[in-house]
Amino acid sequence: LAMIDAYGRNRNCRDRNLMGFSLSPIKLEELQKPFTRWDASQALGERSNKDNRHLAYLSVIPSSWGAAYWSDRWQEFADFFDHRIKPPFFDHQAEAMSKETAKGNYDNLILTPKELQIPDSRSNLWPWSWKRFLIDFMYARGLVMIYPSLPQEEGFATTLALVGAHVWSKSSRIAANPRITTLIEDFELPETGIFPAYGDLAVFGLHLEPTTREDLASKGAEFL
Repeated sequence: LAMIDAYGRNRNCRDRNLMGFSLSPIKLEELQKPFTRWDASQALGERSNKDNRHLAYLSVIPSSWGAAYWSDRWQEFADFFDHRIKPPFFDHQAEAMSKETAKGNYDNLILTPKELQIPDSRSNLWPWSWKRFLIDFMYARGLVMIYPSLPQEEGFATTLALVGAHVWSKSSRIAANPRITTLIEDFELPETGIFPAYGDLAVFGLHLEPTTREDLASKGAEFL
């Protein structure tokens, strides 16, 4: 609520490239192989210990592990999604045959027309994934989300890690999944109004490389 109050209490005072607020941090770089652990406090370096900048950062990567999206932005995405899952932008047969085609190696998949593939992104190979299309949507428009960066990488939301498409067994579902966030139990802002200006927040790109909002907008425009 403090971040919403600081960066977008309503659509008239928010930055136009803000998609929403994540309730959990990014902990894994999974849009290129090999997947690698990522810690915002380490990426922020000295900034993480100065002026409370460690409390928030921006990324073009959407959050699927607990998030609040602006309703008008989400409606824009919903309209985009309705068109994106229709031919010629979507190959229903390729999606239906994805498991058989992949045979354990997703690199064999061709799910998206070449012209619509996000550069160097594993999301192009995620069958039946709504997040794949949200990445398309945000990348092409240079949109960002605000993420929390709290001590010990804690968050305000996490996954139940139920066995399913992304969790294969109960015995290893917690230890083997670096994405899982520990819920914060007690958190108080040291003082009111401590968040830096929106334009001063650190920004991270598709592969969690340091970047700027202007560069993200330029890459999105170039992609389109």
